Amino acid sequence: MYFIRCIIISLLMMSITNCSVESSSEVDAELVYYFQLFEEEAVSRDISIDMSSILVSGYIENIETRGTLGQCK
Repeated sequence: MYFIRCIIISLLMMSITNCSVESSSEVDAELVYYFQLFEEEAVSRDISIDMSSILVSGYIENIETRGTLGQCK
């Protein structure tokens, strides 16, 4: 579970820092838990993050590149 958390947090951080901001944010229902978990982990480190206010979107799609766990578009 810790490994999965690290991956999700890393992917979300890459999304925040490397992607252009869209005018709205959408998150697949399967990812809402991980967005909430990310916010909770930030709070545990005395960092306040409101994922809904920074307009990060999250989608579950097939990635054709072998060995790629996630990507930022």
